[in-house]
Amino acid sequence: MGLIKNQKRINSEGKVEENYLIERDSRDHLPVEVFLYAILDNEDFDHTISFSNLISGENFPGNVFLMNRDAIFNKIKEAENKYSFVRFSQTAGNQVMIFDHKPEKFEILNGYYAD
Repeated sequence: MGLIKNQKRINSEGKVEENYLIERDSRDHLPVEVFLYAILDNEDFDHTISFSNLISGENFPGNVFLMNRDAIFNKIKEAENKYSFVRFSQTAGNQVMIFDHKPEKFEILNGYYAD
């Protein structure tokens, strides 16, 4: 399945309209380190980020890699399991990803490529 889906439909005047949709997917193949790098590389990130920003924030993983909600949630859980400095909190409906400390973004990538 590609990133762009072509849809044709007939409008109310009987003419065929062509639309293109960009589909979000699970991106299971995306290494968690690349996911974290995309967050750490963003100038708008400090130590916490809302789940909604991860999905649709400018230059955050949801938009950069066209990831759906489930994919982002799974990557957060994967990061929590692999890195002790990453946590996910869901308090009173407020979902946030928390970094206990902000690692250097290239350290994360170096750890991936060293393996």
